[in-house]
Amino acid sequence: MSNNTSNNISNNENGKKGLIDFSFHKWELVSVLLAVYDVITIAFSYFAALWLRFDLSFSSIPANLLQGYYTSILIHILISVAVYNFAKLYNSIWQFAGFYELIRLFTSCGILAVTNIVITSLIQKMPASYFLFGILMQFTFAIGVRFSYRAVLLLRGRN
Repeated sequence: MSNNTSNNISNNENGKKGLIDFSFHKWELVSVLLAVYDVITIAFSYFAALWLRFDLSFSSIPANLLQGYYTSILIHILISVAVYNFAKLYNSIWQFAGFYELIRLFTSCGILAVTNIVITSLIQKMPASYFLFGILMQFTFAIGVRFSYRAVLLLRGRN
């Protein structure tokens, strides 16, 4: 009988035994966290846009608009993450973020604005402010988190 009692146990890079190697590179973890952040902020952006449209009163939002939001936001989130990924917004080194990342993010949000209007309009007619404020908040949250890291590094360098 051999010393290794189970064929499912393997040695990972560090020589430790485990069933599955869950080690990530730092950039992979950052990419996953950015995608999760995007999912949360996209859902919040469009809900906040609808909430703002009805004077911050949840009970004033018509049921058909809420249902339209619930149905269309999942589609918009999936398309957004796919577009961001295609634009390599999860692959950039945000420590060196600059003009080209800004252009890719701006272009992605432009594409997403159009696709969201088309898809959501097929599901439920929504107020124009929903689309305008939703995409503006989505862009603001996306650019904020991505460029804040660069801003912090620049500010630290000056001190």
